[in-house]
Amino acid sequence: MTDKKVCKACEKLNDVNATVCAYCNTPFQAMSQSLTTSHVPPPPPNNQFTPERVIQLTGLYADLIVFQIANFEQPLLVKVSGDAVTIGRYSPGEKPPTVDLTPFNGSLMGVSRQHAMITKDESGYKVKDLSSTNGTWLNEVRLPAQEFKPLQSGDILRLGQINTSVYFRLNQAKNPSETSLTLSSDVEDTIPLKLTAKNLETILTPYLKAIEGFQKACDEVMSQPISEVLFISIAKDTEKAQIVVRTSGLFQAFRLLRINIVRWREMHLETIKKINENPPVIYRDWTIEPTANSSDASDDLLKLDKQLRESAIELANEILADLAPHRNKEDNKIHIPKILPFIQQLALSPLRLLQD
Repeated sequence: MTDKKVCKACEKLNDVNATVCAYCNTPFQAMSQSLTTSHVPPPPPNNQFTPERVIQLTGLYADLIVFQIANFEQPLLVKVSGDAVTIGRYSPGEKPPTVDLTPFNGSLMGVSRQHAMITKDESGYKVKDLSSTNGTWLNEVRLPAQEFKPLQSGDILRLGQINTSVYFRLNQAKNPSETSLTLSSDVEDTIPLKLTAKNLETILTPYLKAIEGFQKACDEVMSQPISEVLFISIAKDTEKAQIVVRTSGLFQAFRLLRINIVRWREMHLETIKKINENPPVIYRDWTIEPTANSSDASDDLLKLDKQLRESAIELANEILADLAPHRNKEDNKIHIPKILPFIQQLALSPLRLLQD
């Protein structure tokens, strides 16, 4: 009888000499690596992920985490058999991590032997850095060592120089399409947003319409059925001066809002505040060029308009590359008008989406 070994991801038998699982492509334990981790510089931004294929994989099983590592076509499938998944690289004589990044040049890319940990409880998944040498970054925000942070499906984890997107779904008892938007005001930091009729009409409702429109535009770009977006409840957290909106159906929109649009907004936040402080706003539609002799626009505002317009188009191209990676930039150009107005509304809104 030929010896076999079990894949720890899919639990299927493989040939004893196999280096990669024949069923799920998860690498088996690699050979000896360095016992110490060197400091490495951060990698350049990489947005070439293929989310739709791996999101479909998470629909097959509950308690399955899919890691899509940048620049590698085959995803890693990890079955969460216990309460914790460790990420790192193999070292002789030590307990191997659940996710071994050695085959992905983990040692050279600055991955520690025990780099990060993902856990699951009733509230969902969480991630923490295990005091690694080069740190763990969640959507390009560095995690404090030994402190758990909520993890959402579609988030990007950076471990040293390795970028990986993480996808999963919760048990069937939970609604995998339900999300919560936690919002605050960026216009007046000292005056919390109140749930008045005027604010509902002029601030909150336009924001919710924009994210619903963004989701439907994403569906159209991906040539898939239009999602039904529901707003289940709206509540005010008086203690934290926040508004919490429970929603369902925001599949791609919520992920892209959290990862792409929020990051872009933070980069341009001071300019956005200037725009919100100077109505009437001249940014009615980024797909239409502004008139140079506009009477309500100063030269400075027109200059800001041009800078934001160019940057927003690059953001739109980044999002389209995520939604339709099989198309090139030229092919995606016709889709920019479909998503750009919603990106504009979400990015320039006086409301700010808070990360958990």
